[in-house]
Amino acid sequence: MSSLDSRSDSAHGVGETLVTVSDLSVRFARAATADAVRGVSLNVQAGRIAGVAGESGSGKTATALAMMGLLPRGTVVGGSVRYRDRELLGLREKEMRTVRGRRIAMVFQETVTALNPVLRIEEQLAMAVRAHSKGSRGELQKTIRRSLEDVQLADADRVLSSYPHELSGGMCQRVMIAMALACGSEVLIADEPTTALDVSVQHDVLVVLREVVAARHLGVLFISHDLAVINELCDDLYVFYRGEVVEHGPAQQVIERPAHPYTAALLACLPRLHGEHIRMPDLSSADLLSEQGSGCRFAARCEFARAQCQTHPDLLELDAGSGGRLVRCWRAGEVLSRAGEPQQASTQSVGTTPGGEA
Repeated sequence: MSSLDSRSDSAHGVGETLVTVSDLSVRFARAATADAVRGVSLNVQAGRIAGVAGESGSGKTATALAMMGLLPRGTVVGGSVRYRDRELLGLREKEMRTVRGRRIAMVFQETVTALNPVLRIEEQLAMAVRAHSKGSRGELQKTIRRSLEDVQLADADRVLSSYPHELSGGMCQRVMIAMALACGSEVLIADEPTTALDVSVQHDVLVVLREVVAARHLGVLFISHDLAVINELCDDLYVFYRGEVVEHGPAQQVIERPAHPYTAALLACLPRLHGEHIRMPDLSSADLLSEQGSGCRFAARCEFARAQCQTHPDLLELDAGSGGRLVRCWRAGEVLSRAGEPQQASTQSVGTTPGGEA
């Protein structure tokens, strides 16, 4: 069994909610006709990895950047982002810097471009640590080397003296994780951290991430379009579509028994080496250009769509025994029935309370 498979609560010290996002909305210009993110709510808990999945443009990165206070000027942001008991939305930049990097850190995709190409790794790690803590040069060196040990980077001397282009993609990714954690952050937001890595290196990075989470009781928000990676790594899963959370629940349950047609379509697109021929779903991007008014945003691409879907669904809680799963779909029972798991969504709207609801 892979070390990634040990997901028990006792291993992670799971429990405390570190970040609560409630009813988050993001509009990139005041004149824009639609929100890029609409009514998103999610939690990041200590010792757990929450996955965020969805196609490009679904609002995954915009949500992460809103949490970090890194959206461009002129962006209209609503709702709430709380770190422990502190509201982050509306903080001045000087105040936000006491949280960003020190309490909540972010690892961006394309690490080779995220790292400064003209500075050695040691200089970049030192700059990150000095920005948030004071200490002697000896203490600084100890912190830097310990951060490299945490991500299992051997031969620290060589790594520290190297420029980014002298390291492999996997090593650069570990450096970025080490940099994010060097200041003692409690929350890590990882945006497509395994992009452009081959499968074996990707797996090594995921193992390191899971082990760091277990050792330090980190709360992680892991953004990816790759449901196979999310299934291997994450405890919980939020599926995004056109700026909304359309399904949320324990990651393995959602992936094994999707209740939203969009989640099912994403899973049907995964390549398979064996089994019968499976018809790929038709998810033409042309349908994205059509507006659904107040109805379900997925209706134009959905084979389950009916007249009822012209009314926009809130997140609905599945019946008892579903592990607290939520789905934004009137036809969730039909989706589960097709998968051989008949189950009905209740008619009770969940609203915007904390805990993953939107």
